[in-house]
Amino acid sequence: WELVTYYQQFLLFFLLPLFMVMYCYISITVRIMSTRMKEKCRAIKLIFVIIFTFFACWTPYNIVILLKALQISMTSKDDSTCSDLERLDYALYVTRNIAYLYCCISPVFYTFVGKKFQSHFRRLVAKNIPCLKRHISLSSQSTRSTSQRTPYSDY
Repeated sequence: WELVTYYQQFLLFFLLPLFMVMYCYISITVRIMSTRMKEKCRAIKLIFVIIFTFFACWTPYNIVILLKALQISMTSKDDSTCSDLERLDYALYVTRNIAYLYCCISPVFYTFVGKKFQSHFRRLVAKNIPCLKRHISLSSQSTRSTSQRTPYSDY
């Protein structure tokens, strides 16, 4: 059952989300490219960073999961030494923490990169830290949404 759990974790909690994330963000990218949005490049870079970060954080953990599954299936041959098992357990510990780090990093992309957040944050800093007020430009930032409707838009 442990072997089934490892394969299930790899398929349901890595491959399926990876394909869903890629499909959704590729669809969003195609939609962005068809709009007259001023900051297409910025949005596409953000999408690339999100997909790359998901892949970079979760892939090492899932490779170790597959190695653990391989280890379980090979235990009957008893080729593994104790040090190999310890190294794999340590790799699982490290890569799991990297994978969980994605959950902390992901909200940063959606929150701190947004124009509205940046504008409000600048105003907050300028209001509460007077010595920085002259270094922060408030007038150039707009809080309007940058997305434009397309002729094919339903929303």
